[in-house]
Amino acid sequence: MTTRPLYRWFYLCIVLLLALPSGLFANGVSSSQEQVRIGVLAKRGEEKTYARWDATAIYLGQKLPGYHFEILPLDFDEIHAAVENRRVEFVLANSAFYVDLEVRYGVSRLATLKNRHGEDSFTVFAGTIIARADRSDIRTLGDLRGKHFTAVDERSFGGFHMAWRELSEAGIDPYRDFSQLDMAGTHDAVVYRVLDRLADAGTVRSDTLERMTREGNIDLAQLRVLAPRSNPNFPFLHSTRLYPEWPFARVRGVSDALAQQVAIALLEMPEESEVARISDTRGWTIPHEYQPVHDCLKALRISPYQDYGQVSTWGAIRRLWRWALFGAILLTFGTLSTLFLMRLNRKLTDSRAALASAHQGLEDQVARRTRELEVSNRQLTQEITEHQRAEAALSEERTKLELITSNLGAGFAVISRDYRTLMANKVIKDIFGEVEGQTCYQCYNQRDSVCPDCGVRKIFEEGLEFSTHEQCGYDAQGKEIWSQIIATPLRDESGEVRAAIEVVVPITERKRAEQELRNALQEAEEARERVDNIVKSVINGLIVTDISGTIISINRVASEMLNVSGEQVIGTKAEELFSVHGLTQEFSAFLETAKMDSISWEFELPAKEAGSVKVYQAWASAMRNQQGGVTGRVVVILDVTKDRELTRLKDSFISMAAHELHTPLTAIIGYSELLLEAEQNDSPIGEHRKDFLQEILDKGMFLSRMVDELLDVSRIESGQTTPLQLRAANLFELLEKTVNRYRQFSPGHRFVLKGSGAEQSCPQIDAERIVQVLENLFGNAIKYSPGGGDVEVSLSHSDGNCLVSVKDAGIGMTEEEVARVFDRFYRSENVDPTVRGLGLGMCIARQIITSHGGQIWVESRPEEGTKVSFTLPMEQSRQHE
Repeated sequence: MTTRPLYRWFYLCIVLLLALPSGLFANGVSSSQEQVRIGVLAKRGEEKTYARWDATAIYLGQKLPGYHFEILPLDFDEIHAAVENRRVEFVLANSAFYVDLEVRYGVSRLATLKNRHGEDSFTVFAGTIIARADRSDIRTLGDLRGKHFTAVDERSFGGFHMAWRELSEAGIDPYRDFSQLDMAGTHDAVVYRVLDRLADAGTVRSDTLERMTREGNIDLAQLRVLAPRSNPNFPFLHSTRLYPEWPFARVRGVSDALAQQVAIALLEMPEESEVARISDTRGWTIPHEYQPVHDCLKALRISPYQDYGQVSTWGAIRRLWRWALFGAILLTFGTLSTLFLMRLNRKLTDSRAALASAHQGLEDQVARRTRELEVSNRQLTQEITEHQRAEAALSEERTKLELITSNLGAGFAVISRDYRTLMANKVIKDIFGEVEGQTCYQCYNQRDSVCPDCGVRKIFEEGLEFSTHEQCGYDAQGKEIWSQIIATPLRDESGEVRAAIEVVVPITERKRAEQELRNALQEAEEARERVDNIVKSVINGLIVTDISGTIISINRVASEMLNVSGEQVIGTKAEELFSVHGLTQEFSAFLETAKMDSISWEFELPAKEAGSVKVYQAWASAMRNQQGGVTGRVVVILDVTKDRELTRLKDSFISMAAHELHTPLTAIIGYSELLLEAEQNDSPIGEHRKDFLQEILDKGMFLSRMVDELLDVSRIESGQTTPLQLRAANLFELLEKTVNRYRQFSPGHRFVLKGSGAEQSCPQIDAERIVQVLENLFGNAIKYSPGGGDVEVSLSHSDGNCLVSVKDAGIGMTEEEVARVFDRFYRSENVDPTVRGLGLGMCIARQIITSHGGQIWVESRPEEGTKVSFTLPMEQSRQHE
């Protein structure tokens, strides 16, 4: 046995964490636990078998604490020996292997696998016979004669046997009529061989084509399905009959109690559980009928039916020895009868002689006999009189019996050994009409032969003293009725069964009520499932309590919000759950006030990130019945952390915007007043006039840029792309021009430009927008390095992109600040509050770079400076407004 890989133990840990109660993590097998081995057909190797099915073994161990379940991978040659030698208690194999084991060793199925396919599950599968769609010479199964055919494996049920049966019925022997038959090993390999023209046609398991198409591995239009079939409940392309999926079966000798518990545990496995996901299934369902698989293997005469229909000499002896013995007995009896007749003939001859001698004394004997007859005649007359009195008494008793049976609340009939009705009371006749003299199976069930579950037959043939069963029959008008039949034997004085008594109790109304009850239960179960699905699918936290405040349901979102396990809090009081977070007062007041329909409150809880909190808003409302009475409460919990943070940021933005707008407006208004006052008073302002106008222009341009930034943010929030005017531009010259301007603007910082303009290609860019990005990055470099220092600007090529980087030697940022640097209205808390800005520059820069088809990112550490980089593709293939 190979060492189990680490990822297998990872899966097992996940299952244990999901399955075990809180605080209970026991390792190993308890000495009191009984070892149970599950043999699994390892068609894809031991490691993948462990990875897929170990979680199911652990799940069964959790469901049955007294047992320890273990997966035992078995290859094609090991599985028979393991079952025969009782090395395993249960076995999981494909349908053909199960049928072989059932016939040879008496294994019996407990459940059938539900195969996962997206959001759906299927318990049956089929085979699909394919050829290339451009092969005009292959359109039917008959066209495959003389062609090269490929399959998965000679022992594969879905990858060969199913198609073999259909080909045989079409008159094609795969081992004789194909020019070549080979096995590809996997279903995907079969498809690729057909597509690559390495084979003319092939067969795979149903859903293989859909899966490979969904994964993008093939184009389904290139293939043709031969002899396609249609089934409304089976959506996959297929060419063969449908057969049941893999069964989970028990080996002969396993106790009924253990088998029943395992079957219940498998059927209770949730479809979306972690265990089902790991095994790539949607759980299990009740066992299917595997007779179709038997029929397929019989038709193909393969194991266990390789000798089906052949009779050997010893087999004939075993089957016909009773008839041979009976013939020998008849022959012996005939010989003895012949000898007896010969002896009797000799005696007859002797008797004739004795008769002749006795004839003379006959007259004396006649006379004597006449006298004896006279005496007998008188005795006979007396016996006839007594017989008539007895018949009268019997008639009286019969009348009493008919009176009793007619007043019974149930039907009463006497059935002879040939199943004819000798007697029936009024209840029987009212339901079935005149039945006396007719067979019970014709009158009661409208059948041509005795019913298989007939209680009278069991009394006659099996010697039962009592038999009861329910059956569906038809009354005289052909209407379906249900009856409970109670049968007992009617014996003569010697104890021999001469007839049977049937008591027929009509139970049609009871059956109808039972069916209505089952329908109601089914509807209730479906309604409950719909409610559960609704609760699970709600994106907000949801808690439902009864009228006493006991929690009866909590969804996954609420469990994660309150950091609790749903299984732990079900059945507990809601006050206890909320009291952990200091929220008892609001909810308790709501529970105590029966007339209050709803309340809401907000609360904060620690977040997973250290030092941060989550803000939640809870809404509690009453559930009422049709009469208006309160039947419970519903609590909906919303995560409003982002809303509150956005409100705070917007409030901060309004404050900053007001400050940022007020400063340039004050300058514009002040300088404008000075110019107006000079004009009105004819006061000479001389050389200051140009400075005043330049200041007004600068402040106006600042306001214009601020308005443009707000418009850009508005466009981003509405989902619109940034409009670009793309033209070929020398990016190095653009960088050099912008850097030179900022060298004059901030002489305290030394801007260093790396790269050569002659070596750079000219990408298609919107030069004004790229300058807007550069100005934002250069401005941030100056803001966040107030002490001066180098600002390195570099341009290089990387994988067909232009890479631009701006690195400063400033105060840097923490990981949390880097994560939020592109958020709207966000400004680092470490920046000097006197430095102007709205916190929109990096958000707009990312939108501009993304619209160009590039990427932008930030690298920074506290006190180590910040580096911002972005890429621009050399070739533009996008459509811009």
